Amino acid sequence: MRRLPFCFAAGAERNKMSASSPYELANLLVNGGVAIILIAVAFIDWQTRRIPNVLVLGLIALRLVMLGIGLFTEGVYALHLFGRSILVSLAFTTGVLVARALAGRFTHTDALGLGDVKLIAACCLFLSFDQALAALFVASFAALILAAYFRICRQDNTFPFGPALSLGFLITL
Repeated sequence: MRRLPFCFAAGAERNKMSASSPYELANLLVNGGVAIILIAVAFIDWQTRRIPNVLVLGLIALRLVMLGIGLFTEGVYALHLFGRSILVSLAFTTGVLVARALAGRFTHTDALGLGDVKLIAACCLFLSFDQALAALFVASFAALILAAYFRICRQDNTFPFGPALSLGFLITL
């Protein structure tokens, strides 16, 4: 069985590495950077209801760093895995855009902001299909709790989805 590098999915089968391995250290640093960006997205979206493009671009840049490390450690196989992660991202982003359009058609409002869609696209670059599905499930459950909080405590029909998305992706990373 071929071993999968960290540059595809955080939950994929991992190699047994020593704690001092440069490969493991790079993985830890990149995942730490992703976590910091997702926490920042959650706080900023909670305060402003906007997800800054620079943070989404930061996630994409970290994924490209992972690709570079994967090319160095795994060779061309890393490109194959990167292509698979792009397909996962495209599939989920397309699905979310279709759901957004259908919800907007029936409710006559923007049910989901484009910043949320961009965040989903960038985060899905780090996940396998199953992980992305699990992340969106966790995010949807967290969104239900947020919706209830904003409806009951703040008397607001809208809420920021970024914190729920960040939680879902952090849990599945």
